[in-house]
Amino acid sequence: MRDNSNQLPEIVTTYNFEDKYYAIIGIEIESIKKYFRIGIMKNSYNSILKIIQSKPFSTYPGINYKYYFVPSIMKKNDNEVTVRIFIENGNQAKQFDCLLPTDLAQNMLWFFNIKSFDHIKEIPEVNRDGSVI
Repeated sequence: MRDNSNQLPEIVTTYNFEDKYYAIIGIEIESIKKYFRIGIMKNSYNSILKIIQSKPFSTYPGINYKYYFVPSIMKKNDNEVTVRIFIENGNQAKQFDCLLPTDLAQNMLWFFNIKSFDHIKEIPEVNRDGSVI
């Protein structure tokens, strides 16, 4: 089992705006972390909401959680796959399996395989909160 989040794409948040759905994904390359906004489908939005609402260590307000995609994908059916999510809260960490739409899992795997920020110039870079840089 992986015991840290190094090199894993971070699932920061998801939101909808004017009936369009987005996710903020963070990746780290050579000790530089950047965040990107991607358009997603409503079912992906709902899946991400379920992930970021998961609080396995404490539900107290103000507890900061980080959620990472682990490139462990098992096909469930044509529309969904089972993936592993790594959750960090300070010095606590846990992995769990969840269902994601196939297209979202493929996008997350693509982010995992990026080796240079030069390969993703076409995706809008944003701040961690989603605001435009």
